[in-house]
Amino acid sequence: MKNVVVLFFFICSSSFAQYTAYRDPNPSSYRMMPINFDTPYNNHGNANLGKFNKAYNIIGTPYVADEYVEGSTTILDKKGFTAPMRYNAANDVVEFLDDDKKTKELLRRPYITATFNKKTYEVLTYIKNEKERLAYFNRLNEGETQLLYKPKKVVKIDLQKFQGKTQAKYKDASMYYLKKGAKPAEMIDLKKEALLLKLSHEKVALTKFIKDYELNLKNEADAVRLIEYYNTLTSPKAVIEKAQS
Repeated sequence: MKNVVVLFFFICSSSFAQYTAYRDPNPSSYRMMPINFDTPYNNHGNANLGKFNKAYNIIGTPYVADEYVEGSTTILDKKGFTAPMRYNAANDVVEFLDDDKKTKELLRRPYITATFNKKTYEVLTYIKNEKERLAYFNRLNEGETQLLYKPKKVVKIDLQKFQGKTQAKYKDASMYYLKKGAKPAEMIDLKKEALLLKLSHEKVALTKFIKDYELNLKNEADAVRLIEYYNTLTSPKAVIEKAQS
């Protein structure tokens, strides 16, 4: 039985990843890109964005942090493998180094997670253009309603050219999403009005909570605190107590 378990994780560590020596950010260079995943350049509407191999220089970095740090995976809720990891926020992939120090990408599936730099990267569903999509997110709290952080970078084109080649730079485009139960996450601004609109049936209690604790909902920590309080109001126990009162 022990040999079977060892064999399972060996298969996971090899088949759940794919080799992608990082040379250029052209999406066509990457194999096995599921159609329900975003590609880095979906939203720009510029025909030249699929030809970044012609760019003279892309300033900045596509990574949340350039350096690899030791990370671990879970596969089907079981302990997977450990390796040096980093997150490519432009291509929405977790990269890791294999035993030969070659760069590979963790296969993006909802049943595979990666944890490094005190953050867990999970593939979750969300709504984009009224359709369900998949992408990596960081959960910021537990409970029925959760605030998610989507680290993201996009390539901004400079219309001016140098020596006949396009110049570009990486720009942060990270955003927040709100997830309720099993429903797909929806993008949300960290603003009082936006959060109260999404949590409207407890608006009175939440408004008082914001005032009492002087929360600034543009601040991630305060937004998380509000949602955690909201979860206490909507827990089964709280609902029963409210009905009996």
